Amino acid sequence: MKADVVAELASKGLAPVAAGQTPDLIVTYHIQGQDLIDTTSNTDADGFGWGGGPWGGGWGGYGGRGGWGPVDEDATTFTTEHPHDILILTISMADAKNKALVWRGQATVENPSNSQKGDEKQTKQCVQKLFKNYPPKSK
Repeated sequence: MKADVVAELASKGLAPVAAGQTPDLIVTYHIQGQDLIDTTSNTDADGFGWGGGPWGGGWGGYGGRGGWGPVDEDATTFTTEHPHDILILTISMADAKNKALVWRGQATVENPSNSQKGDEKQTKQCVQKLFKNYPPKSK
């Protein structure tokens, strides 16, 4: 991760200082992993359908006058869970003299790789994505 951050900063004209020198910026990075679960629910009810309505069409239900139909007491709802992981990379840059935050960026990786080679590739892409909008444009 550090090598990717240093490479991206170098491409933006910034370089690490030598030992004993005072930096202009302090750069920190943090990775956080999170387990998420997306859910999808479907109900097999016949609670609505086409109805005549007063103008000859449209969705109708009870009485064909539009709106939802009566509740189907035999309806069954099926919920499917879709677990996945997400990594959040945060890089902060602070003015070393004032100790004030000058820039912060975040990027995410959905479904991180399970191999070191895959992790390295995803990390590099994540860092590149994060620095895509650095430096910020003047207003």
